[in-house]
Amino acid sequence: MSDSLPKPLSARYKESFAYETVKDRMPVILTKAIDACHKQIEPYHEKCGEKGAEDVKKVIGQMSKLRNELMTDKPFVELDDDLKDASEWNDCLNELKNSQDEKPSYFTSPWLFSECMMYRRISGILQNSDFMKSFDPYQDQKRVALDNAIPGLITMADHLKKISEERNLIQDTELLKCFQTFLKASLWSNRFDLSLTAGENKDHESHNPVETLQELESYLLADNSEAIFKHLCNVKQSGNKIRVDMVIDNAGFEFSSDIMLAEFLLESKIADSIQFHVKCIPWFVSDVTFEDFDYTLKTLSQTENKVLASYGKLWLKRLQDRTFLIAPKENSQFWTLSRPYSEMHKHDPKLYQRLESSALIIFKGDMNFRKLVSDLAWDSEIPFATSVLGFSPAPLCTLRTLKADVVVGLAPGKAEDAAKKDEDWMVSGKYAIILAHLDA
Repeated sequence: MSDSLPKPLSARYKESFAYETVKDRMPVILTKAIDACHKQIEPYHEKCGEKGAEDVKKVIGQMSKLRNELMTDKPFVELDDDLKDASEWNDCLNELKNSQDEKPSYFTSPWLFSECMMYRRISGILQNSDFMKSFDPYQDQKRVALDNAIPGLITMADHLKKISEERNLIQDTELLKCFQTFLKASLWSNRFDLSLTAGENKDHESHNPVETLQELESYLLADNSEAIFKHLCNVKQSGNKIRVDMVIDNAGFEFSSDIMLAEFLLESKIADSIQFHVKCIPWFVSDVTFEDFDYTLKTLSQTENKVLASYGKLWLKRLQDRTFLIAPKENSQFWTLSRPYSEMHKHDPKLYQRLESSALIIFKGDMNFRKLVSDLAWDSEIPFATSVLGFSPAPLCTLRTLKADVVVGLAPGKAEDAAKKDEDWMVSGKYAIILAHLDA
């Protein structure tokens, strides 16, 4: 990392949100993962006999040891599992050892590495088990979040259906407003992040999300949505097929809102196909995995509400006709590394090349934003295009509610105004940004 760049966020700074996260939230998340495993002792005993029960207990012991290492700030150890990215992680760790004076640990290292390492260690422990390799310790929490989301999703589905039926009557200026509605619904759905609440499900999703958007407008600190819309329209006018890529964040209400945005882009003929990028392992409690993607669409297709169910069935068909695409697992490993996206072209050129054919890449959520800006302590007025450090495979934008003490792309005075209103404005998820870098 260049000496001229800001320092990485780190739990070494005791007044930081990184310190609070490593000290308080991460141990709670680990405890809940351990509790989820405890509940599996009897089921695995019934399914696999005594060896199954002992295997679960072994996993519990290793996760408990990891929790102790985290809370006592033990140095990181190299990964010893069979997941494909183990050597890449160990390379990262060795780079870290060579770049800092003290031995890398949860409280001394860059926050991005520390936080990602905990989740990666959890997956490694499961991978080394005999029977629990495919177990997702956050699955129940994600499914409860989806159940809680249904009332709000019914409202959004009704709104989408109404717009679709009136499509021939909608003028270009109204189309922009419709685009902004679904883009901002996708943005604000990012508030419901189980890693921020340490796995605690909050029943926020039962409100009317469309009506709420206007109330939230004053909390939107930067809004490049009109520029994003104009960019997509310009690409469309060129006669080229438009594929929009969405790098997905949380399951439940957020992912379902993302699919609503994707459907609007297709129905309005702004885009011809949508490619979704999801996680290959359970990640940050609520991040969407390949299994969550499948479960969500099937669940929505079977809801009692006819409109929402019809969309769920349509989305399953879209996977067959390839207007919806899921980027393959071999192109998903980079999303669960701790490396910033500015290093993607070097460490995962095949993924970078896949993204180059996109008309627009939409990065959802806080962690994707942190990786876009390398999780550095940037000045809030630094342009977004500067902070991505050359990462530009295609035009891109970020939809993010603020849950970490880094933000860029704000107009002069915006940060100070927000701080006067709310001292936790950078970390509470109450404020948001829509930023774009469209000059790829």
